Amino acid sequence: MIRTVTGEITPEELGRTLIHEHIICTSPEFQFAFPGWLPGEQVVKIGVAKLRYMAEKYQLRTFVDGTPISLGRDLALLREVSEKSGVQIIASSGFYHYPCFTAICVPPETMARFIIDEVNKSENGINILKCAVDADGVTPVIRKYLETVALVHRETGLPVFMHSHSGNKTGLAAQEILAEKGVPPEKTVVGHVADSNSPDYALELLERGCYVSVDRIRSANAANRVEVLYHLLRKGCTDRIMVSCDHVCCWDTVMNQPPAPNDDLEAMGVIFDGIFPALEARGIAPEMADKLTKENVINFFS
Repeated sequence: MIRTVTGEITPEELGRTLIHEHIICTSPEFQFAFPGWLPGEQVVKIGVAKLRYMAEKYQLRTFVDGTPISLGRDLALLREVSEKSGVQIIASSGFYHYPCFTAICVPPETMARFIIDEVNKSENGINILKCAVDADGVTPVIRKYLETVALVHRETGLPVFMHSHSGNKTGLAAQEILAEKGVPPEKTVVGHVADSNSPDYALELLERGCYVSVDRIRSANAANRVEVLYHLLRKGCTDRIMVSCDHVCCWDTVMNQPPAPNDDLEAMGVIFDGIFPALEARGIAPEMADKLTKENVINFFS
């Protein structure tokens, strides 16, 4: 069974899924200190509108929220958005790449114990772990994060989503550490693999047995993402690729400004209005849309 914020589902009930999106991203320090920093009612209104739009126009069934505890994740807010939109939301636990005071002071075993306790409360809807390795690579704090996530995986069996830097191919070293600590490559999906506009990084990860996420898809970079996906699919790499926008519905000062061009209802729709039609035009079968947003996601979570 797979946990969502509104209850357990079977893998087959996932339906069309985006593997890495966000309802909110913010500083947990500001969120804690200033309760009005991201007004909850406004966040819910925006999140519900966007998810309903995606469900009605593109049959989106499941939204994997990639917001870990260090980016302001709010489980109660996710539950409310899910209930009101009708879209299933899978929540995350884990870390972004920013160093925090706790991680500097506390060993992985202690951090892991608290996360395991949180995950074991099934009503939280946590069914994926987050880790992140950015341009600086595996720093001492990042290694702590990776070791913590590996400890939680070994106890819970939850799969792992990894934020990575494609230009520096940081997911390769991080995946080695996770594997050494007991996380099989097939339980890891490495994100942001197309940011360098080359398929090479994704191919190296796929050769190791990882899943990869071609994401951060925007209207402005859709042509480049199509190019990377096309080369990967033409090489026969169809079984371990997923797609997503890494869209943030609500974040910080954006809440108090006019909507940005990429922050409207259609932002996540570029996958279905732009990416898949462009791939079909180049000879990729239309069934590939379901392969990348349904079948591969089911296999990853199973």
